[in-house]
Amino acid sequence: MATTGIALFSSTTFANTFTSYDSPFDGYNPYVEEKTDLRTSILLSNAVALKPTSCCKFDFLMLMLLWISVIIKICSYYDVTLDELMSKSRLRKIADARNTLYYIFHKCYRMTSVEVGKMFNKNHATILSGSNKIEGFMRFDKVFRKQINQLINIG
Repeated sequence: MATTGIALFSSTTFANTFTSYDSPFDGYNPYVEEKTDLRTSILLSNAVALKPTSCCKFDFLMLMLLWISVIIKICSYYDVTLDELMSKSRLRKIADARNTLYYIFHKCYRMTSVEVGKMFNKNHATILSGSNKIEGFMRFDKVFRKQINQLINIG
């Protein structure tokens, strides 16, 4: 089994994703009268105007925890560490784990390839390519499709 949990935060690239200025939530200001909720635009491909609430930070943290739980599940399923997942390694099991993450975030959570690319410090074309590879595997391999669907339902 892969080491997960506290080792999840050992990767500076992933940790910097949530602390860097280039956030997928640019323009999100909880102190304005009315705003466009960018969190829903990422997950549901539509923006909703909301009044500011005190739970906005809580919602963002819950979204981050969802992302982290999916990453932990993928790491344990493919038996890779977070450092291997974020590396440039082209080993089949690591590349498949990485591509599965791209597929889940891009297709299932409806994030754009640019947003997923920023999360993993990759080009948007890399995200599209990896996501399409997994989609192709799922189209022809019923066992693989069932396994990925189980991972998606767990995450």
